[in-house]
Amino acid sequence: MNRIKKYFYSKNILFLTLLFVALLFFIQAVSFSFNLDYKAYNGAFQTFNPLRRIFIGEIPGRDFNPYLGLGTTYITAVLTYLFGGNFAASKCSIYLLSVLLHLLVLTTLFFLSGFSIKKAFISAAFVFILISYDVQRLTLFWELAGPGNSNLGVRSALPFISSWIVLFLFKFCQNKPQTFYCLTGCLIGIQPLWSNDYGIPSSVALSGAIIVNLIKQESNKITKLILLFTSAAITFFTAASLLTGGNTINWLKDNFSGVAADQFWYFVWYNGKNKIFSLSDLFSTPLLYLYIPSLLVIFLYVLAKNYNTKYLLLLYIASTVIMAGMLSSIGGTVSMRYYLATILTGLFVIPLAVSLLFPVLITKLNIVTRNLRFSPLSTLLIIYISVLITNIIPAYVLVTDISANKVFWVQEFNGWLPNKWQHSIQVAKKINQELKDELPTTRILSTYSSGIDIIARAFNPTGIDYIIHALGTSARSHYIESLLSSKPKYITTLREDYTQWETWVRRTNWWFYREFVRDYKPVEATFYNIIWQRLEIPKKQVYPPAICRINKESNNKTIISILTNTQTTDTVYYAEIDLKYQLEVKSSGIPIIGKRGIVNATEKKTALTKPIAKTSNRSYGMPPNANHWYVPLDHKLGTRSVLELQAYPANRANLVVESCQAQLFAPVDEFAFNRRLMLANISNANWHNGIAIAPSNNHRAGIAKLCERAGVIAQLEILPELYPGMDIEFASSGKRKIIEIKDNQVWVTGASLNPVTDGYPQPVTVTLR
Repeated sequence: MNRIKKYFYSKNILFLTLLFVALLFFIQAVSFSFNLDYKAYNGAFQTFNPLRRIFIGEIPGRDFNPYLGLGTTYITAVLTYLFGGNFAASKCSIYLLSVLLHLLVLTTLFFLSGFSIKKAFISAAFVFILISYDVQRLTLFWELAGPGNSNLGVRSALPFISSWIVLFLFKFCQNKPQTFYCLTGCLIGIQPLWSNDYGIPSSVALSGAIIVNLIKQESNKITKLILLFTSAAITFFTAASLLTGGNTINWLKDNFSGVAADQFWYFVWYNGKNKIFSLSDLFSTPLLYLYIPSLLVIFLYVLAKNYNTKYLLLLYIASTVIMAGMLSSIGGTVSMRYYLATILTGLFVIPLAVSLLFPVLITKLNIVTRNLRFSPLSTLLIIYISVLITNIIPAYVLVTDISANKVFWVQEFNGWLPNKWQHSIQVAKKINQELKDELPTTRILSTYSSGIDIIARAFNPTGIDYIIHALGTSARSHYIESLLSSKPKYITTLREDYTQWETWVRRTNWWFYREFVRDYKPVEATFYNIIWQRLEIPKKQVYPPAICRINKESNNKTIISILTNTQTTDTVYYAEIDLKYQLEVKSSGIPIIGKRGIVNATEKKTALTKPIAKTSNRSYGMPPNANHWYVPLDHKLGTRSVLELQAYPANRANLVVESCQAQLFAPVDEFAFNRRLMLANISNANWHNGIAIAPSNNHRAGIAKLCERAGVIAQLEILPELYPGMDIEFASSGKRKIIEIKDNQVWVTGASLNPVTDGYPQPVTVTLR
């Protein structure tokens, strides 16, 4: 009787867990797919842009480079197509894929650590449901359990998926060793196509695990090894050819030549510890000092003790994620997010290693915990219901926002967006109507392709939807050639006052900006971007040259000074610097990482003190060698601007700047859009002509509602487009800086405004940069 009761009790727990996991997935997926608010850069469109291209017949490797990997892109494309093929379907697909794979990841780790399959799933589901209380605040889980900004959870799931396939092959091919090694070789061969960061490490680690298995258990080792790697090679080239439409070589060049060559210096700046130049840099993460010895313990156990397939596969997973983290750090920037899968795996690997070393300790812990008593079914029920309620709240908020008209439906996306997006959607529809007879590749070139491009039915003619993915000399040349040949009617760039990353983009990709600016002018802006329109006649104005001086302070440091022999004015220019330089690095004797270096540029003195990518940072990376590398510098006539070039590693680098030429390129204001507005026509006890009546020490101007003076949109809610620090010019009081936007009021610097000469109906001009 007790056995029957225990059986049904465990079944109830499993059923309860399955039910609540399904409900949680459904609620979150619906909420995620209908509430389509997105980051205008480096977000959901990094996933959807390649899918749009596949849906119109473009082929990865030929027409565009799937930056997040061939495997992840195609799997997401299939799901998105089944769900409707639109932006909402894409968000739903990648979310479901991410959370399902994360549940698989947790289940795999519990199972390979010694749990039964049923207990592993219940434990994994419990952890997953529990963290759903507020998953976005838990970086470790959100980056792996959610799409994040680059589908890290999907990319890192490869070894966990592969482990189940290998377990299946172990079980059903026990008496067919040749079939086992042939199919396992196919699995090894296809893995590099999954993603750049996890594909190769997983392929290498799985090869090692299978070799260990071969050494421990099999005969005819040489024959089976030949079969294993022959099938792997055939599979790789066959699958790559199919997925790229026969353009395997192009795909290999884009990913392992262009991207690999540039991402080390390109992404983020050097802060003294985020680049790898030596083995000590590689092992600077404290976690590795526990993690790697734990792997060694499990490896020795597998070799010396009774053979354990689960532990061998756990070793394969653990090796893959640590190699992926190291590979990403070596190739780019040292970042904890590259080790998130390692941290999660370490939560299982390190305790397992301890239990293998100290089994007596674990036995005592089991005795202590065995005496604890609680009712798992009722406890789980309480936890699951409370989590479900917290996840229903976002869906309820969306319904409330709909009824309060805080969001609007976008048919082209098949979902809802907050009202701040209305202007950008209207602009895109206007462009679509205007260019309805134009080819999609001649409409808009966006440095970050997103919603505007979808509404306007435009495709970036370069095939590179994010300019930050134009890595390598070949990709940059192709980007410029596509711009010149397609002559798009519009170009969109991010606003510097919207994100500090745009300043970084302009510094590292000035090669693009310098090419188009003379042929385009800003004609519109939204809360996040500037829309440039192609001119019938390019700008002809040429600005005078500047003086560029080179001062080498040490082997690894050179100071570049820009001067202009003219009278000081208030106008700020972009001074363009043309640099020719070489970086020599004395080898440390370590292959690859021991011979490389970077050049870090820091704006020491400029007319404007803009943060670059991050508050308080004013530096960015440059290629290690260049004959003509152009960078901009904010410069005011009659002053001296200073750019510091430092090469690293400092003790082994010798930077030689051979030549430097400078030219005033254009006023910084030519990169901005000025919007003429009118103050609200409000006069009462507190307001007069839209200006707040307040003591002079308040220093504020109130703007309740603004509208375009003359434009297509009669009533434009402009407040979402305003940010602190922006310039705003009044009719008589001149330029002020915006301090704060709150409660439909705009607070500005300076003395009190004059309601008569500054207020309605006098125009106001805001500068959107």
